[in-house]
Amino acid sequence: MQSICAHCGTRVPDSYRFCTVCGARMDGAPPPPAPPFARPAPAPVTASSMLAGRYTVDKVLGRGGMSTVYQAYDTRFSNRVVAIKEMVDSFATPEERAEATRDFLREADILAALRHPAIPAVFDRFSVNTRHYLVMEHIEGENMEAALHARAAPYSEQQARAWAIELCALLRYLHEQQPPVIFRDLKPGNILIEPSGRLRLIDFGIARFFKQAQSSDTTALGTSGYASPEHYTGQTDSRSDIYSLGATLHHVLTLRDPSRQPPFQFPPIRLLNPTVSPELEAIIGRALATDRAARFASTREIETALTARPRAPRARTGPMTPPPIMPPPTVLPATGPSPLVLVITRLRRGADLGALAREVAPLIGQPEPAALDLLRRLPMAVPLVSVNRLGEKLKRIQQLGADARHVAPATESIHLDPALMQELLTHHQIVIWDVRVGAGRTCYCRRCGNRWVTSKAVGDFVPQVCNRCKRDDWSKRRLCKCAWCGHEFEVNDYDANPERLRPFCECCGLRDWRQGRRSGWQGFVETFRGLFGPPG
Repeated sequence: MQSICAHCGTRVPDSYRFCTVCGARMDGAPPPPAPPFARPAPAPVTASSMLAGRYTVDKVLGRGGMSTVYQAYDTRFSNRVVAIKEMVDSFATPEERAEATRDFLREADILAALRHPAIPAVFDRFSVNTRHYLVMEHIEGENMEAALHARAAPYSEQQARAWAIELCALLRYLHEQQPPVIFRDLKPGNILIEPSGRLRLIDFGIARFFKQAQSSDTTALGTSGYASPEHYTGQTDSRSDIYSLGATLHHVLTLRDPSRQPPFQFPPIRLLNPTVSPELEAIIGRALATDRAARFASTREIETALTARPRAPRARTGPMTPPPIMPPPTVLPATGPSPLVLVITRLRRGADLGALAREVAPLIGQPEPAALDLLRRLPMAVPLVSVNRLGEKLKRIQQLGADARHVAPATESIHLDPALMQELLTHHQIVIWDVRVGAGRTCYCRRCGNRWVTSKAVGDFVPQVCNRCKRDDWSKRRLCKCAWCGHEFEVNDYDANPERLRPFCECCGLRDWRQGRRSGWQGFVETFRGLFGPPG
């Protein structure tokens, strides 16, 4: 039951003695008077506002979820330009207020203790009633995230390597502090590019000191796409920052924004940007390993790999004669296996979403609300974090009313020249010749499945026919790319209709994978919007 406050009209549970809005007693007595030391809430900060009697606000530089950054002038030091970060106390519960205040003060303490050219200096810290302010060095430059959005082509490998080495040196400085400082939110949005080209790191709001005895972080924070799996499931350490560095470099070299894609899924860099060297692709691929034990152990190790001179290609002793009919090869040998992916294509009538979310959440390393949101937007394809007793858990999910299975999404790493890559992205399927010798000096006939070993070296041309079926097109195949999830797969019989041989994408489970449309009422709504625009 609820009662109505006689003073402000708010509905309050009967068990409450005071109104939750105005503080009046529920027995009809007036609200208690304000204490003599209480001060009214400060007015919003505007241009020309004076803070702490010395800082004149000029303009807003940026806004975040809980803070705003202003450009201001310090009147005590010849109108020196400074940046003032404001945290507004507008939280609903004392716990939220205490946590936000603790994070804000921790950022100030961390920045005050650090001395590095890439980290902004802290000049002052003060509070005005419910607002907290941090005065920092003002940095002129362009946000890397805005620069990436404005570009039509990725940055060069030389520029990416230079920035990577610079960021490694900065992260190494943070990780070698006592105790180590883990940044936890490395992404282009927190990096400024100065006019000189030097990088500066901003926003230490969720950085923290590493605690060896702590098994998990107090709060799971980070940016989706750049955050490592342990951001959601365990304690972050220096290897978590290395994962975020790899995601940032992947974005710089491909212009593929990981925050707009499913988490933990990064296609091979040379698939999107063939100009990148295999050495750099391997370095970033190792940094992005789902298992932190497979990543670089420290920033010093990845910095050493980045500064190492790439090996020159081995010279061939004899002339290499291309085949008379086949065009130059476009596919390189496959890379290592990919982690397993949980695929749920549909829910049967009467499925218990709550129970499914509780079963799926530990498998994908995400909280139950996130798993519930994914289940409401099927099909879903999410990397598996835990594979212990996977068969029993998948059977349990199927019993709860979901069509679930696990797949290994990436069959191989396919590297195409820009023209073929554009054709694959446009038509979602192309026919190519793959005539290079694979690993172990083996050749594979895509017509009859025969494998044979040759005397040629890996990568040499093999113009002869298959020694079993005698077909001269033994290396011809059709590559397909799902328009919904981007998964690439191969259809051996390139003369037939690929939908007949592969009725659905093995990664996301979509049946109309060439058009990228969902089935059922969701697909009908998307088709309607594509033809006539949004309804209403």
